[in-house]
Formats: sequence, C-alpha cells, structure tokens
Amino acid sequence: MTQAANATNEKALVIGLAHAEKRAAELALQCVFFEVMELPGEKFSFSVEVIQSEQLSRSSETPYRLPTNAEFDSMSMDDLCAWYVEAVGYSPVEECPEIELGYVRNSCKEHALIERCGGLDLRAYQLVESSRQSLA
Repeated sequence: MTQAANATNEKALVIGLAHAEKRAAELALQCVFFEVMELPGEKFSFSVEVIQSEQLSRSSETPYRLPTNAEFDSMSMDDLCAWYVEAVGYSPVEECPEIELGYVRNSCKEHALIERCGGLDLRAYQLVESSRQSLA
C-alpha cells in the first residue's frame, strides 16, 4: 500500500481499526494529505489526494534556506527576525515590540518544520516529527 500512496487520488479500503490506525500513521510519515471515512463493519476508506513527490518538490522550491534547530538556537534576535521576514513576510518584533527571543526562536523553528513537511497542519507535522525523532 505504501507505493499506492505515491499515486494521485489513491482510494483504499482497510478493514479493522488497528489496520486503519497503522495506515494513517504510514500516510502521516509520508507527509501526504489524506481523508478517512468510516464505513459499516469496521471498514475504513482512505482517500489520498496529494502525493508526496508534489509536496517535496514544493518544499524544495522554497525561496529561502531552512535552517536547522541548532542554527536557530545560535541566531540573534536580528537574525531570527530577518529569517522570519523572508519566510513569513513580516517582522514579529514590529508586530509586538515586547516579544521575547525564545518565542521568536520557537516560531521560526515551527515555521521551518511546517515547510519541511510540505505545509502540513499542526497535528500532522507533530506526528511526522515525533516519528522522525523515534527513528533517530
């Protein structure tokens, strides 16, 4: 099934809650968007609408470099704000002059993680990141 997830508009039927949870975890690791519909008799229909290669190419087209967390940790407030302006389009310091360095640093890390995961929503990229950390 993993190979099928690389095809546009994959439709798959999975039987049993444990198998459905496993399939959802596999898709989350692949950084793809998917929809699950529960059917009668513990059947689950998976619909994958965005393929991994499209998301990866979108991430690689990012017009700015994505620093690592360690690089963010060593950046000054000015460096973090400059990266944030380039990545997001506005300065967090101009928006809120009292903003703390740690908050800006965490915002940069979060935005970079979202970009690395192809723009996934909060829950999906947290699953991806926790899976990556457990494999390391």
